[in-house]
Amino acid sequence: MSSPSPSPVQLAAPANIEESENASNLHSTILMIFLMGVYTTVYFATLYIYLARKTVQRFIVVTTITALYVFSVIQFACQWSLIQWEFITNGQTQDSVFVAYDISPEWINILIYISSALTIILADGLLIWRCYHVWDRSMRVLAFLALLWSAESGVSVASIAVQGIIGGTSATEQLALLANHLVSAQYFLALATSVATTCLIAYKIHSVSKQSAGLGFSSHQRFKHILDVIVQSSVVYSLTLLLMAIGFVLPEEIGDGRNTRGFAFLNYSAVLGLVISGLAPTVMVTRVALLAGNTDLDSSSVAPMSGLNFLVKTTGEEESMGR
Repeated sequence: MSSPSPSPVQLAAPANIEESENASNLHSTILMIFLMGVYTTVYFATLYIYLARKTVQRFIVVTTITALYVFSVIQFACQWSLIQWEFITNGQTQDSVFVAYDISPEWINILIYISSALTIILADGLLIWRCYHVWDRSMRVLAFLALLWSAESGVSVASIAVQGIIGGTSATEQLALLANHLVSAQYFLALATSVATTCLIAYKIHSVSKQSAGLGFSSHQRFKHILDVIVQSSVVYSLTLLLMAIGFVLPEEIGDGRNTRGFAFLNYSAVLGLVISGLAPTVMVTRVALLAGNTDLDSSSVAPMSGLNFLVKTTGEEESMGR
């Protein structure tokens, strides 16, 4: 049973604005389809690598990247449903499509908020878990990162709660603005968590790598490769968080008209963020696993590495801890 079409009068806008925002919604969804295709390929390749090589299999990592993928699929399904709502259910005219975006089913929007928040929380949690092991399970490092992660999680819960209130009532402009600011704060906190964790991992790898080079161990170059992998993946992830955070604080209106460029920026940055939040950690896991599989660390090179060794080699004892 199809839903009734929205009134074309209530929220009508100039034709050029309607065309721009309708196109932005459609094209950003097409971009998401492409990115999810890439993500799906990477995810199943990573699963194959981890499940086929017992030396690098880790229950926590496999479970986390699977959860990240599931949440991304949920977001993709929600985005697909929104496009169907706009262009099929209410696609009679350009104006009806435009209005349909503003009155889309609220449960879809809330589900997108929840799955997006969980994706970012899990991605940062995986990075913190890696950092915790790299720093030889240092509680001081864990406490600092856990504080950032807890703040990020708390703001995420608050933003979801406000979004639920908006969905259940006629939202005021102040409440809608608060929701956007909370989401933006969530992304800025996630950015801070990601950057801090990456810097700690990079510092530890760099210092231990220099130590191993000075002692004549053979793994110096290899750990530099691992450092490159982690930093590159984190930079991509952090940039998408920054773009999303900026997108949610851009004004919806400029002068007497709607900010169509800001709307498009938010749409595309959100799509990039929704997918890359899960894809970037998965790519990092894949590249580290492949690097670990190419050559094994000899026993003499492991001595000064301590907790850092978990990145490239898994022992039965470590795997039992992971479980």
